[in-house]
Amino acid sequence: MAMAGLGFLLTHFDWLHVTLQVVGALYLIWLGLKMIRGAAKPLKTTGPTEVTWRSAMRLAYVVSMTNPKSVAFFGSIFALVIPAHAPIWLYCVIALTCFLLSALWYCGLAFFFSNPRVSDSFLRFKAGIERVMSAALILIGSRLLLAR
Repeated sequence: MAMAGLGFLLTHFDWLHVTLQVVGALYLIWLGLKMIRGAAKPLKTTGPTEVTWRSAMRLAYVVSMTNPKSVAFFGSIFALVIPAHAPIWLYCVIALTCFLLSALWYCGLAFFFSNPRVSDSFLRFKAGIERVMSAALILIGSRLLLAR
């Protein structure tokens, strides 16, 4: 939905393309800063639950596809990298790629972190991992913002 709407608007309003690029870069920087602030906060964990790996993957994917942050994230990326007058086939390829990558990523995470040893290890290194990922988002956003 984000791609279809943005594609239509970006082909008709060139100034909107530039605006969305700036807003997208600022969003990535803001997201990175927010992650840095929360990196040291412990996660609220619950006890183990009886969930099959299939239901965990299905739930992870449904949550990711219905999360407004996902739309904002993909929208900001699309605004930054898709040319203003991209052909329709490019939108189709991007939509399919996003679908497949999201399915692999979120379902893979659900499967991976359902292992108690993996989740315990992540909790030990959570702050460092989140700080590195935060710095990457800030650098990408800054680079995109300064490239204007």
